[in-house]
Amino acid sequence: MRERDERPANRLIEAVKTLLSEKLGYFESDRGSEPQHPERWGWTEKFEMNEETQKFDSQMIRPPGASRLGRVDQRASAQVVYLVPDVTRRVISDKLRMDLPGADELGASLLSEGLLAAREKDRYQKSVRLGGPPQRVLAIHLRAFADPDDPNNPENTGVVSEEPI
Repeated sequence: MRERDERPANRLIEAVKTLLSEKLGYFESDRGSEPQHPERWGWTEKFEMNEETQKFDSQMIRPPGASRLGRVDQRASAQVVYLVPDVTRRVISDKLRMDLPGADELGASLLSEGLLAAREKDRYQKSVRLGGPPQRVLAIHLRAFADPDDPNNPENTGVVSEEPI
């Protein structure tokens, strides 16, 4: 039997993966639209009958009732998930009945696990625009969300910056 990992960074990542798989949360692309591999980022497929062709058309949509957890930048030069910690902690608490520490403790844990991709001086968070005024986010390496057992997962081959943060 697998023991539960109590490290805050790993608990956060696993909780976010659960939110995504259960369509309770989603990430947008860095431009605010559908990301690459949208199903991995919490999006769902919607089917509609095309009256002209009499065939079903499908499109990826944000799941109804799901919360936006942040944005994912999948460009080779970035490979970062920008997670809004306050929203994410609230959704995890409400939907999964799980408590996580505050953003600073999560940031410290992400940094110690080598998962924090960027931060501002003396802070674990970074200020970025997510389609509105700047927000404080945790910038997490995309590889933190990759499935290590899936050789077809494009995020497993992503380029990770080795620059110190």
